[in-house]
Amino acid sequence: MFWITELAYEHPIASTRTRSVVGSPYQYSYSTPDFTGRVVWSVGPMVNIHHQSAVGGAFLLGPIESGERLGAEARYRRWLDRDNAVELSAGLIHMEVPRPTDPSQFRLVEFTKATCLTASVALGSGDLIGVTGRTDVLRDQGRTRVGSFVGVRLGSYAAVAGTCILAVAALLLAAALSRDHAI
Repeated sequence: MFWITELAYEHPIASTRTRSVVGSPYQYSYSTPDFTGRVVWSVGPMVNIHHQSAVGGAFLLGPIESGERLGAEARYRRWLDRDNAVELSAGLIHMEVPRPTDPSQFRLVEFTKATCLTASVALGSGDLIGVTGRTDVLRDQGRTRVGSFVGVRLGSYAAVAGTCILAVAALLLAAALSRDHAI
C-alpha cells in the first residue's frame, strides 16, 4: 500500500450558466458560470493489484468561489512504463453552486448546496507532475449542470512543496492587505 498526496489547479474550459434577474421596478439580467477554476488537494491510499496497476481512493478538498468543495473518489492507476502512468477516477463531490435569484431581492448571487458526480483522467510523470481532464455533472433545481476542466497537478513531495508555497503566498498577501487597511 502507498499514499498519494496531490495539489492541482483545474481551469474550466466549458460550464453551464445560471441566469439571474435582479431589481425592481427596473430589472437587470446576468448569468454566472456554474463551475469556476479551483485548487484541489487530494490524499488517499492506493494498493498495487498487479505490477502495472493499482486501485484506491482519495479524499478531495478545495476552496471555490462560494465556499468549499469536499468529496471522495475511487481511482485506478496503470503504469505505462517505469515513470509514467495514466489514472482514471470517479466519485462524489459536495459543493455550492449558484442559483437563480428572486427579482424582488437585491442580491447579485445566491448559492445552494449540491452533490455532483465527478470523473477524471490524468497522465502523470514520476508521481511528481501531471495533466488532468475532469468533468463534473449535477442535477439541481430541475436542470442538469455540467463543467469540464483541464488542469495540472503536483504529486508527492512536489505537492507538499506547492502547498507550502501557497501558504506563504497567502500569508504575504494577507499581511500586505492588512497593512494597506491600517493606514
